[in-house]
Amino acid sequence: PDWGREYFENVLLLIRDIANPSPDDRYFPTFRMKDWYLGNSWAGGIARAYPNGRNQESSSESIAAYEAVSLFGTVMAKAWSDDNNKAKTKVAKNIREVGRLLTATELRSADRYWHVRQSGPKAGIYPEQYKPLVVGIMWNMMAQFQTWFGSAPHLAYGIQLLPLTPISERRDDIDWCNQLYPSFAESCKHATDCDQEGR
Repeated sequence: PDWGREYFENVLLLIRDIANPSPDDRYFPTFRMKDWYLGNSWAGGIARAYPNGRNQESSSESIAAYEAVSLFGTVMAKAWSDDNNKAKTKVAKNIREVGRLLTATELRSADRYWHVRQSGPKAGIYPEQYKPLVVGIMWNMMAQFQTWFGSAPHLAYGIQLLPLTPISERRDDIDWCNQLYPSFAESCKHATDCDQEGR
C-alpha cells in the first residue's frame, strides 16, 4: 500500500489511458479500447481500423488489464480508508467498480467470440466449417485462426490462455478447456519450439 499511495496519481494516468470513465477528462478518451455494443475491446481502440476492420488478438490480455484496474482499486480503497482519506477512498472505489464492469463484459465477450464450442449450449456462433476451438484474431469482418506472430495452432490456443491470473478460473470455462486441450496438446506435440519456449 505504501508504494500505491506514493504513486497513486501516476498509476491513475495509466488507468485513464485504457479505462477512463469520464467524458470531462481533457487528456484521455473515455474507454479508449472498449466496444460497448459487442462488449469486447479492440487492440487499436475504437478509431483505428485495418481493411478487415478493428481487431483483437488476445482476449485474455484485455481481461488481465481490466482485472488489474479492479485489483488496484480494491487495494487502494483499503489503503486510503485505513488513512481516513475519504476523497481518495472514493476515487479508488470508483476505479474498482470500473475495473469490475470492464472485466465482466470482457469475460462474457471472450466466452462468446474467442472460445469456440463444437457442442453444447454455447455452440453455433460460428459456421460448422470453422473447426478450431479458439479464434486467434477476431476482426470486424472475419475470425482468424492465427496470431500476429505466427500461424502454428498452439500459438492461437496459447494466446487465449495466457496470462494466467486469478480471473483465469472464470475466463476459462472447464467444459471449454476440456474440449480445447486435446487439440492444443496435439498441436504443441508437433511443434519443435513448444517445449523450448515454455508453451
